[in-house]
Amino acid sequence: MKTQRTAEAGMLDESFADKGIAWIGFGQYAMARIESIKSVGEGTEGKIYFAGWYHDNNMATSLYLLGRLNADGSVDKTFGEESDDGVVVGRFKGLSSTVKSLAIQPDGKILLFGSATGSEFLQAPAFARYSADGKLDRSFGENGDVVHNIIVHPPARTARQNELQSATDSSSNPFGVEILPDGK
Repeated sequence: MKTQRTAEAGMLDESFADKGIAWIGFGQYAMARIESIKSVGEGTEGKIYFAGWYHDNNMATSLYLLGRLNADGSVDKTFGEESDDGVVVGRFKGLSSTVKSLAIQPDGKILLFGSATGSEFLQAPAFARYSADGKLDRSFGENGDVVHNIIVHPPARTARQNELQSATDSSSNPFGVEILPDGK
């Protein structure tokens, strides 16, 4: 994956990483293919967080990823467990998982929002929370994550013209998460 920082008027900030571009290695997952980085945010400490998902060819499934860069664009190898090299991976409840956004709470914890797909449901809304140091916060939800299996009894209908709504319609797939001022 490559990340770049721009300076004024869309010009690359060449003081960031390697002439404005940060390359993130994914070496521990040799058979992995990063599909998408969906969200980037800056923590109060000035570090850069990114989240997305990748496809693991060995497991024939998708897993989410969460990583952290130092302000200079180098990978923060202290993030996550020692073997993570600054990029942690996971699956919501062990299911095929994608991440759509991240939010950094005032206490520094990182909330991931995405979807989980299993045999019982398709793209169910899912959340996971990590501590500021990149470790799964097992006090959140059920052992660190939550999957909301929202059951819509067929036929699912929209308010418009009673058109059928599929699980892949953008109207049925939420794309973000926001932490309200009260922390909820």
